[in-house]
Amino acid sequence: MKIVHFKVGNGNCCVVEASDFVMAVDLHGNGEESSFELVSSHFRKKDDKDCLDVLVVTHGDRDHCGGYKDFQDAMDKGELVIGKIIHQGYDRTNDEDDESCSDDYECLQKEINSREKVKDPTFGDLVGEPKAGDKVVEVMRGLTYPSDMLFDVLSPVDGDDEDSEYDVNDVSLVFRLDFDHLDGLLFAGDSSSKYWQEKIIPHLTEGAAESKYLLASHHGSYSFFGEDRDEVREADPYPDNYEALDKIQSKELIVSANSKFPTSRDQSGDQPPHYAAYKWYHQWYEDNRNVKNKKVDPHPKSWHYTSDGNICLEKDGKNWKLDNDWSLQKAQSKNAQKLGAAHKVGALSGGLGVPKTRYYASRTF
Repeated sequence: MKIVHFKVGNGNCCVVEASDFVMAVDLHGNGEESSFELVSSHFRKKDDKDCLDVLVVTHGDRDHCGGYKDFQDAMDKGELVIGKIIHQGYDRTNDEDDESCSDDYECLQKEINSREKVKDPTFGDLVGEPKAGDKVVEVMRGLTYPSDMLFDVLSPVDGDDEDSEYDVNDVSLVFRLDFDHLDGLLFAGDSSSKYWQEKIIPHLTEGAAESKYLLASHHGSYSFFGEDRDEVREADPYPDNYEALDKIQSKELIVSANSKFPTSRDQSGDQPPHYAAYKWYHQWYEDNRNVKNKKVDPHPKSWHYTSDGNICLEKDGKNWKLDNDWSLQKAQSKNAQKLGAAHKVGALSGGLGVPKTRYYASRTF
């Protein structure tokens, strides 16, 4: 069982992989490999076809659905099945003022629309737009998923779509994913301070957002803390949405961006991550996680950046281990070494001690 956050610059692409279950969260390539190339190495087989059980798209920006057309092409050729597409329920094609829709997004929305017309959908036709308060049983309806999996939806609130006052980032699909002993991973999409303050926090039940791992909203943007960058940076004593961190209570921060946080306001350009956000994430970790001040410890060990490499959380017995520079090749080599050692032990013991191992493609269960 593993969760991989790929190194894709200012975007997001993640794979959640368990025995007979694979889920992708958002799509974006890294320039050298497309999102299809990144995710396809984790496909499983179902009825002799490549299979992705679930595709979750937190919102329709190009850096969260980039490369979707490759997935659609594979489905149209009969080479791939995506069991269910889960999305935010915000149709950008209905917004006449939105001129930033990508070809990938329009292709995705067309597939969503097509699936919604199927009267009795089965695996490969399933689609869902979960709302705040939904649990795994609603989100994964129609699928077989890990028995210890939790999927708690925090956003968007029912009724908030392209016809509401909120934009596509505001109403990002925000959810808490959990498995046994993971203690929660919060996917924040590009959710904004405004939506957290007006909708998410007022609807939160006690402990619903608490997660050991937080995927920083909007690639480390100031927008998670307030609407104005200068006001966020100079806020006294705290910016508008600082309390969201109290609700999440993260111990580890993951930033999917092109670079690490700038540690000086003069280093912060237009694109995230922003110093204005860095200041307040660091302050919260100083106050709540025994992190030393910014001058002594500018980038705490509990902060992880995809700019340094693929980040992998992998289940090892009862514990989850985090690798800040994971690669499929390294994982394959490690598995081969373990298997070789197991066979050696088995040979020495007359066949005892060799694990019953089932293979599929590059994965070992």
